Parts: sequence; C-alpha cells; structure tokens
Amino acid sequence: MTDVLRDVPLATQHLPYDPNVWEVFKTEQEVTEAIHLAGRAALQRYELSELDTLHLILLKGGVFFGSRYASSMSAQSSTYHPKVAYVQTSRYPDGEEAGEPHIVGAFLERESVEGKCIEIVDDVRDEGDTFVLVHSLLEGLGVAEVHSTVLVEKDLGVPTKYPVTHSCFQAGGAWLAGAGMNNRGEEFRHLPYIIRKRGT
Repeated sequence: MTDVLRDVPLATQHLPYDPNVWEVFKTEQEVTEAIHLAGRAALQRYELSELDTLHLILLKGGVFFGSRYASSMSAQSSTYHPKVAYVQTSRYPDGEEAGEPHIVGAFLERESVEGKCIEIVDDVRDEGDTFVLVHSLLEGLGVAEVHSTVLVEKDLGVPTKYPVTHSCFQAGGAWLAGAGMNNRGEEFRHLPYIIRKRGT
C-alpha cells in the first residue's frame, strides 16, 4: 500500500484523483471528528443564548459541511434544534480562477433575520471577500450578531474585516478539494475527505 493510500478509508481506495497531482490533506475520519467538535463548540455558543440563532449555509460548497454540522449539533443536544437558511454565492465561475464574489440567490427576508444571531457556515474561508459580501447583506437586514464557522480557514496573509469564529482546519494557500470544495465544475466536491494539490 502506498503512502497516498495509508490514511484513506478502504471504501475510497479506488482513488478518484491522480495521486501524482493530489494528496490527502484530511482523512474522512479527521473530517468527521472535526465536524463533531465544531458542533460541540456551537452548542456552547448558541444553546443558552438569549438571541434566536439562524445558521446560514453558503451554497454550493457549504452544503456538505453545513448539513453535517447541523446534524452534529442535533446529535449532541436534546434541546437545541438548529434552524438553517441558505444563501447561494459564486466566486469561482470556472472552478479554479477566482472572480468577484456575488450573491446568486438569497433565501432570506428581513423578517426572518432581523434582531437574530446569524452564523455564517461555509466550506472554506480564503481571501474573505465572500464573507464581506454576506456580512453586508446581513447588516442591511438588521441582524443583531454575526458569527461564522468554516471547515477550512486559509491563511493567505490578507487582513480580514470579519474574522472566523470557529474553523475546523487551518491551511495556507494550498488548493484543496473534497468535503464541499470543488476543483473544476463539480470535480471532487463530494469526496468525504479533503485532498490537496501537490506543490500548492
């Protein structure tokens, strides 16, 4: 068994990626455990909060992490039942080259968020432009507080106006895919683990 396969679950050892181009960054087990811990941290923040909390999942990438994150909260509490909503954003129109982030669809109304605590949930935070865009949307709708949880937070050395509240994993500028993150089109988005492009 090669080093590439060492930490990859048996069910995924057919390697849907080229091991000369990609390597495992986080295994399926590591992703699962990190999401469990993120759910526990969220309960500590929101379960006893006086504010009504809405978990705002950013589509498309955030849906993989967001659904498992919400399930993790539910599995660890008999009293907290996470409320979720969705905003669809786009930043990588061709799957690899970053463009200007924009809102594709916001399934929100002022009445549903005004005066509430909103937690932005996404797969990855890189330059932070998408976060700035969503924060601006929420501020315009009169929310009381905004927090955020992401699966991966990249450290690109760029100052950010809105720091992440909780991140499962830290990464530099590596190009990642899997667990909601895509390469080109939908390539690798639905892998249950995270891979990293070699040399990035």
